[in-house]
Amino acid sequence: MKRTLLIALALIAIPPVALEAQDPFTLSVSEYMEMDDAERYAFNGYVVGLYQMSTDEGARRVRDCLEEWRTKSPDTWLLALNGWMYDAVSFGDLGSTEAELIAERERVQEAQQEWQNNQNLWNLIRDTLQKLTTALEQYNRGEATYVVLFGEWNDFNGELGNVERQMNQSFENLTSLQEGTIVELSGTPAVEVLVLAIVRSCVSP
Repeated sequence: MKRTLLIALALIAIPPVALEAQDPFTLSVSEYMEMDDAERYAFNGYVVGLYQMSTDEGARRVRDCLEEWRTKSPDTWLLALNGWMYDAVSFGDLGSTEAELIAERERVQEAQQEWQNNQNLWNLIRDTLQKLTTALEQYNRGEATYVVLFGEWNDFNGELGNVERQMNQSFENLTSLQEGTIVELSGTPAVEVLVLAIVRSCVSP
């Protein structure tokens, strides 16, 4: 364990060459993958060091996971982050399977179609109400035609409210699904994926 800790501290003390030209927090997963083994290993140590030395409460769980992982697998925990990164890129998320990703995309597409259908229906009803309003202006309130048209206007106006509620609800559902959907990680900051890998290590080191 001492040997592993010394290696990690050495990597932290000497900034990786690959990071000299840019902020490590802007390094993307795709750029991480282009590094050679030594550069990726150094970056792993750099990220680990940031969270080990951080006083932010948000880093507490990460530090706890690091300590737990290092205790269980002292000779492999730092290098194993490379494998976690490859898994993340291969499956689109840490631990997600291709079937799960496909199913999630399909749910988003269905929700998007539902929202668009409600939106189209709302636009159609609104246009109909505008035409009825224009037609009503041509008649006096006491005329039979006015009464018929006004009844239709009331019906469509009530339907517009119902469709608008459905449209808003379907939009909220779509937004919720999109926020929870797994996105491609190629442009994701490598730091974020590595931190997820560290947290996952508490369950599956």
